Amino acid sequence: MDPKLRAYTGRNAYKLDVTVFPEVDSLHDPVGPIKKAQALMAQAYGVKNSFFLVNGSSVGNMAMLHGRLPAR
Repeated sequence: MDPKLRAYTGRNAYKLDVTVFPEVDSLHDPVGPIKKAQALMAQAYGVKNSFFLVNGSSVGNMAMLHGRLPAR
């Protein structure tokens, strides 16, 4: 672990969800490195948007089932 991050989070750093700190961005509302990485992924696949998932493919399957196709 980066020494600066360990100093910031303390001894129990490994028990923390570090994605809640503004310094490491947020999967729920990305504005920094995660947002840039998602944009690069979308560009690589030639799509409008790309979103990273957590907890395996089940989250993506649920999002797909709950999503709606645009009207034609």
